[in-house]
Amino acid sequence: MQWQKPNEGWIKINTDAAFDPGTCTGSAGVVIRNHDGLVQAAAARWFDDTPDVLTAEAMAAKEGLELAVECGLFSRSMVCFRVDWVCREANSVAHRCAKMVTATERSQFWLDYIPEWLSGIAASDLYSCY
Repeated sequence: MQWQKPNEGWIKINTDAAFDPGTCTGSAGVVIRNHDGLVQAAAARWFDDTPDVLTAEAMAAKEGLELAVECGLFSRSMVCFRVDWVCREANSVAHRCAKMVTATERSQFWLDYIPEWLSGIAASDLYSCY
């Protein structure tokens, strides 16, 4: 399974969550790409008081939608919305973002660029589409 570009005119929001049952904490990774597969925005967020992995995944999805709205990439006038589950291999950028944030470094956000440590993963995803 590999990452797939969205159709022309669509954006793709990939999210992933990490959860620690010992501390009841979680984190989210989000990446938003356009139909060319180029990263428009990415984020990593830490969550305290996360009761379970399902809640962490739901919070990650919510973060993805909120990021799209904040960046002006998603609006109430959109006529179509779709949610799909993909395996981790097809979601490596969001997975890496979820793993990098910690209790002391609680939030990261990138708009129109991503840091070098993440760009290689994003490029690998994109080139696997061809």
